Amino acid sequence: MGLAQDVLHEAVLVGHEEQGRCTENDVAAMSGFVGWGKPLRSLRDQLAPLGWTRRRDHGFESVVSPDGSWQIAYAAGNAATGRHDRMPATRLDKGPRTGLAVVENGQIRFPESASAHFAPPQNPSIETWFLLAFYDEVVEEIRSELSRPVRFAPLSKGNKRGEKSRRGYLDSFDPRLILDPVSLVESADVEDLHNEPIDIDVRRRSG
Repeated sequence: MGLAQDVLHEAVLVGHEEQGRCTENDVAAMSGFVGWGKPLRSLRDQLAPLGWTRRRDHGFESVVSPDGSWQIAYAAGNAATGRHDRMPATRLDKGPRTGLAVVENGQIRFPESASAHFAPPQNPSIETWFLLAFYDEVVEEIRSELSRPVRFAPLSKGNKRGEKSRRGYLDSFDPRLILDPVSLVESADVEDLHNEPIDIDVRRRSG
């Protein structure tokens, strides 16, 4: 299955531009909300003509491939995003539905005893990939990657009853498809973006 880089680049650029339009007079959460929501809308708008569909699963938003075998979600990454020499992590902690997505990917790397909510489903049928993006202010570029999460690290701080938090960070991905960085120097034209296809081998597993 091929997916052009320019589709993913356009999505991360839209998120960056929408965040840039926010001011101090916006509500406190506005920048983060549009920075998450607008890239997903861009992906859905661009991919809908190709047969992709939107998915909303208890607050977990994604866009699903035409054959229904895999989906793309979006998250802001940390400074390691888009770098070959470091493993990225999500910049903000995520909820239990994101943790479940890692379980459904079939490579769970935290104890199931951490929370019954993360118990593996009987017949996992969809793989989840994340489009991660990070804006590097020093070099004025956006680094991004399309990567498959394989570890969800729960927050160390539990609740008042001593139960482990169901929120955490995605901090390990395999495989990682690192995209070309997008330079924002002199507002880098979309014409400079690459159109090289990304091949993702996603095979539906038998029950």
